[in-house]
Amino acid sequence: MDSASIVVTSPVNVQNAPRATTWGERFVFGLADDTTARLDCHGHPASDAAGPYRISGVNAVMKDAIDFKFLREPLNETQLKELFQVPPRAK
Repeated sequence: MDSASIVVTSPVNVQNAPRATTWGERFVFGLADDTTARLDCHGHPASDAAGPYRISGVNAVMKDAIDFKFLREPLNETQLKELFQVPPRAK
């Protein structure tokens, strides 16, 4: 899969970046932040860039998905592991 579409049911105002005011902004700004390379003054990856996979807000998104009839019930652990497949870190 090359891309994915995500529906965010919370307002997103790009003028609030990087200080999110809604969970939708936190989600979107978090994705944008994770896709940019962060280097220190010597050109090495910054320590927080070493583990870029941060997944948050899943429970709020699942609640909205149920409320808006995209899901009948919350995803279980097995389904979440299948949905969020994080590749192993390169050594």
